[in-house]
Amino acid sequence: MIFKGISRSFSTKNDSQYNSIGEFFDKMSSVFGRENLRGLGYNWTESKIEYVIGLKDNSNLLDNNSKTANENNKTDEIFEIFPDAKYKEVFIADTGWKDYNGTTNELSSLYDEIYADGNLTYEIEEFYLDGSCKIHITRDLPELICFMENDLASVMTLYNEAIGSDGCVWNDLYPTEDLILNDIKQGNLFGIKDSSSEIIASIAIDDDKVVENLKCWSNESKPSAELARLVISQKYKNQGLARILIMQMTKILKLQGYKSVHFLAAVQNKPAIHSYDALPFNKVGETILFEAEYLCYEKEL
Repeated sequence: MIFKGISRSFSTKNDSQYNSIGEFFDKMSSVFGRENLRGLGYNWTESKIEYVIGLKDNSNLLDNNSKTANENNKTDEIFEIFPDAKYKEVFIADTGWKDYNGTTNELSSLYDEIYADGNLTYEIEEFYLDGSCKIHITRDLPELICFMENDLASVMTLYNEAIGSDGCVWNDLYPTEDLILNDIKQGNLFGIKDSSSEIIASIAIDDDKVVENLKCWSNESKPSAELARLVISQKYKNQGLARILIMQMTKILKLQGYKSVHFLAAVQNKPAIHSYDALPFNKVGETILFEAEYLCYEKEL
C-alpha cells in the first residue's frame, strides 16, 4: 500500500514532535481542509520520526490540475515555510491495522493505551472539525517474497539504478546478472513488491567464503548466515525499508535453523550506516575487502 503526501522529519527530543507536527498539520489544514487530510507517522528512531500529511482519498496533492489557483499558491507557501518538506510516496504494510477512536483533547491518554502494547511500525491519524479523531495503527512489517526467475530483469534494473548513488560501492562488474540469477535459483533472493507489482527492494542470503572467514564473527552461534546485496528503489529510500528487509530476513533465517546472521556495510555508505546503527545488531569489527572499507554487523538469532 502506498501513502502519498508531503513529508518532514521531526525531532522526538522531550516529545517536541507533538507540537511541531501539530503546527505542520494546522498549516496543511489551512490549504486542504482538516477533514480532507490524514497523517502518517513512520520510520521511528531514537531521535526522530518521519511524518507525511496527505489527502484521505490518497490522490496526489501536488496535482495542479486538481487544485484551484489559490490552493496552488498556498501549497507553494508550505514549501517556503517548511523548506525541509518534500513530496513522498511511502510504502506501508497492508496488514495488521487496528483502529482507535477518540478526541483530540484525549489524544495523550489514547496514545498511552496504544503504546501499552508496544512500539508501532506505522500510524495513520485523522482529525475532524468536531474534535474527534481516528488513529489507525499496525505493528506488522511488509511481507517479503522469494523472487523467481521471471523477476530477474526487474531485479537487475533495481541493482543497476543503484550504481553511482550516494554511498554505493557497486559498479558494472558487481552485482552481475549471473550472480543474481544464481541467488534466485538457490531460493536466496528476497524482497518487496509494491501494489503495482513493481520490485522496490531486494536482499540476498550469501555464502561468500572470504566474508565467512573473517575473524570478527562469533564461533559460538553456528550455523551463521550472511546477508548481502541489499538494495532499495531510489523512489522509496529513507523510509526505513532497509531495516525492515534485514529484520524480516532474521525471522526467515531463524526458521531455517540459523543461529546468527551477519552482514557488511561499506563505510562510505553513510546513509546505510546511520540506518543500520538503529538495528539490534552488534558492530563487531572492520575490514577491507573488494577495495573498500566495511563495518561488520552481527546478531544472534
